Amino acid sequence: MKQLQKKSSSRLKYCIFLNLLLFLTYNSSCQKNDDSGVRNSLIGSWQLMEIYGSDGSNFPEWYPIENGYIYNFKDNNIITSNKFTCNGVWTFNSSTNINITFDCPEAGSIGDYDVTFEGGNLILTPNPTPCDEGCAEKFKKLTE
Repeated sequence: MKQLQKKSSSRLKYCIFLNLLLFLTYNSSCQKNDDSGVRNSLIGSWQLMEIYGSDGSNFPEWYPIENGYIYNFKDNNIITSNKFTCNGVWTFNSSTNINITFDCPEAGSIGDYDVTFEGGNLILTPNPTPCDEGCAEKFKKLTE
C-alpha cells in the first residue's frame, strides 16, 4: 500500500511540474508586443533634419539636412510624405521596429526600420542596414 502511495505522490508531483512548465512556456511565448508607447510617440509629422553616415573616408557622423522631406505617420497606419506622389502604409514588426511601404514607382522598396527616440527626435535606422559604416535618419517633430 505504501508503494502505491509513493507512485501516486510521484505522479502527482510530475503532473504539477508539467502543468507549471506548460503554463510558463505558454505565457512567455504569447506575450503581446506593447507598441502603444512607441506608436503614440510616432504619430504626427516629422521632418528629416540629419543623416548619419560616412563618405567612405571618415568615421560615420550626423550630417545636417536643409529642408528635409516630411513623413506624416497617421493613427490608421497610413503614412504620407512630400518625398513621394503616393501614400504609404506603416506597420509594427516588433515594439521597436516598423515596416514602411509606399506604393508608387519612385518609392522603390522602403523597408524595415528600427525606431528610437533621442532628445525628442525620431531616429529611423534601416534593419538590416545597407551601409557598411552604419546609416540612419533623424527627424524632428513638427508642431501640430
